[in-house]
Amino acid sequence: MIIIRILLLVMIVLLLAILTLGLLLGLPIGLGWVLNRFLPFSWFEASLLSMIAILSGGTLWFKLLQAIFFSDVDIGDMEYEYEDEDEIPPDRFWESEDEATWENWFRYLLANAVYEDMLVEPGWIGSMDRRRQQELSIRLADAAMAVLKRRAASAKQLRLTSKALKRELERAGQQPYEDELLNLTLNAVNAELVTLGATMQKVARRRMWNKNANVIDVYQHATE
Repeated sequence: MIIIRILLLVMIVLLLAILTLGLLLGLPIGLGWVLNRFLPFSWFEASLLSMIAILSGGTLWFKLLQAIFFSDVDIGDMEYEYEDEDEIPPDRFWESEDEATWENWFRYLLANAVYEDMLVEPGWIGSMDRRRQQELSIRLADAAMAVLKRRAASAKQLRLTSKALKRELERAGQQPYEDELLNLTLNAVNAELVTLGATMQKVARRRMWNKNANVIDVYQHATE
């Protein structure tokens, strides 16, 4: 049965290809035959002129419709907006290579982990404006990072707790956040620490927070 279905599919594809080719060739030939009756051209010349006219006309109509319906759409802007909404860009955490320190790398990774969870969270968190989500993600990740920096060097297993996060937010003068938002942050950060925790502890013990790091360094240390 499977072989029969495959053969039928192949036959349908071939039939469609033949019909398409026949249409592309038949239309110019038919128009060429008509022109041959009224103009001093051979059938071949008339068919060739018809094919050129059809292709040129189709291209012209396509560009005309594109100009009418898509003149205000900038594909480059669309791609940029999508990328900007899909990820908090690195330049929110460092503006030069010298500022791409281990601490800022961790801030970038944790903030994006929180942000990714916000994007898919149902209810009021997921329906917030994207810029608002990004700002909240950075603030919450920075508070989490402050807690983790103090614990990284001595902790056996690095994890973030609700109590420590709330205390850090109060210490930083942040407004109280809803438990739903705090729980989302805890889950996102602790999930990220499964792979980043050991690396963060190495950085803390070697006092490398302000040392420059790049992508290769981050993943090399993560796999050591």
